[in-house]
Amino acid sequence: MKLNRLLQFIFGFVLLFSISCTSDYEEVIPEITYNNGFFITNEGNFGKPNAEVTFVTRDLSLMQNDTL
Repeated sequence: MKLNRLLQFIFGFVLLFSISCTSDYEEVIPEITYNNGFFITNEGNFGKPNAEVTFVTRDLSLMQNDTL
């Protein structure tokens, strides 16, 4: 009886571990070269860390926020 309970515990642990380690989500980030565009900076308020940086391509087709 104890061996059966131990095997159930091991099977459950292996099943849980194998399910939790799979990754179905893959984020695709386009490659941006910063040669053909310009940066827009916002220094934010004095004494508060709320600065922002935005990169925009010259033809305005792509914008990427917070590129720091």
